[in-house]
Amino acid sequence: RAGQMPRIYRLLDGEDRLEIRSYICDITPAQAEQVRIGEAEWTRALRVNETCHNPRGALSFTHWVKEGRILQSIQTFDPGFGPVDILFLP
Repeated sequence: RAGQMPRIYRLLDGEDRLEIRSYICDITPAQAEQVRIGEAEWTRALRVNETCHNPRGALSFTHWVKEGRILQSIQTFDPGFGPVDILFLP
């Protein structure tokens, strides 16, 4: 479902102090796509794009969801590091 939601991260900085970052995230469902769910298995899942903003920057996520479960996700926490691909195996 499209909409907005808050996302809050609690991180330790380089001096072991707690840093709290909050974002407002826009959730946008897209079309269904084929995604890998195992070594040689594929299925169709709904693509959901999530873009989060705060005054310090932005985060982006792409999730593939089927029956309320995230099957695969691409997450970019820091543009300097590039995206992280996550495949959830059954």
